[in-house]
Amino acid sequence: MALTSKDLFSAFSSPTAGLLMCWHYSGSNEKSVAELTRLMGFTSDALFNPTESGHFSHECEQRLLGNFLQNDSNPFHANHRWYWSMVHIWLPKEKMKFTSKIDPSIGTIKVNVHHCLLIDIIKSAFADTATSNFYMTPFEEYWEKSDGCMVKVYSEVYSSPEMLQVY
Repeated sequence: MALTSKDLFSAFSSPTAGLLMCWHYSGSNEKSVAELTRLMGFTSDALFNPTESGHFSHECEQRLLGNFLQNDSNPFHANHRWYWSMVHIWLPKEKMKFTSKIDPSIGTIKVNVHHCLLIDIIKSAFADTATSNFYMTPFEEYWEKSDGCMVKVYSEVYSSPEMLQVY
């Protein structure tokens, strides 16, 4: 399913509000000179309308985004092959070694992650007509050095020894 800019900003009151929220939640947590420079990239976007920015409310946009994500029709809903999974992140502790991940003294946090299944991404990519331009036949590549010596080049999966052996 192809996403349009209308789909991306449909959660917000306007594309301008969506661009401001995107800037706010991307980049670093501390806004700096570099972050201000990045903001200029958002404000120079063709969808950014300075007249709408005077009515911007972070709380309102946050609520609209939450409502949008709850709606089954949004393009990021599980019906569109998006999933939520809980991930445990093990936290390191200074000057301490752990014997395994199940060590009870390891601190963990649980985080919900929004993701697609890798196999769905691969299937979707190969269903696209652009994949007809992909080079998938394995081959060996060599570089001839100035001294005449031939060196085998390893660059992509399809030129790996494993791929050549399987093919």
